[in-house]
Amino acid sequence: MRRESVGDWPDIAFQHYVLARVAKGCGYWHGAASNAHFAVELMLKFLLVLPQPWRPAAPWPGRGRPLTVAEVRDLGHRLLKIWNLFEAGYPGHPLAEFAAFVTELDRWGAIRYAQLIADGSTIFTQTLKDAERSRTANIGKPDEVFALDMPTLDRFYRGLLDVAGITFYLRGAKFMVLDGREFYEADNPAAIR
Repeated sequence: MRRESVGDWPDIAFQHYVLARVAKGCGYWHGAASNAHFAVELMLKFLLVLPQPWRPAAPWPGRGRPLTVAEVRDLGHRLLKIWNLFEAGYPGHPLAEFAAFVTELDRWGAIRYAQLIADGSTIFTQTLKDAERSRTANIGKPDEVFALDMPTLDRFYRGLLDVAGITFYLRGAKFMVLDGREFYEADNPAAIR
C-alpha cells in the first residue's frame, strides 16, 4: 500500500516545469509539452487539495471546499476539468488571463504519443498568437496547430506558485537548487529570485 505525499507535489511539479524549459530549449517539442502539461496539472491539483496558501500569504476569500486526494486522483490528466475546478475553488484568483494558455496546453494531450493527423500538417508554434494566426490563415485546411508558449508558461507557473504562497525562502529553496535553479532562471523574467 502506498500513501500520497501531497506535500511533495509542488517539488515534483517544479521538476517537470524545469524539464519542460530544458526540453523546449533543445527543440524537443513533445517532451517539453508533456512536461509542461504535467507540471501545470500537478500544481493545480496541489492547489485543489490545499485549504489555504502557505503563510505568510493571506487566505483566499471565498475559497471553495478543498478536494480530497482521491477526488483529485479521479480527475486523471484532464487539464481543462482540473482548471475549471481550480476556477471554482479560488473565486477571483489572479490567473484568469491564462485560460487560453491552459486550453492550448490541454490540446497537446491528443498527441502525447505522436498521434498525428492522417492528412495535412502538424504545425508547432512558439506563441499563442502565432498559433491563432496559423489557424486563421489555414481555415478549411486539414492542418493541426499546437503552441507551446514558454514566456506565458513562465508567467503562469509563477502565478501558480504565488497562489500557493511559495516563495524562494518558503519551500522554494528546497527545490530551486543546483543546475535546476540555473535552468529555471535562464531567460525567465518571471522567476522567483
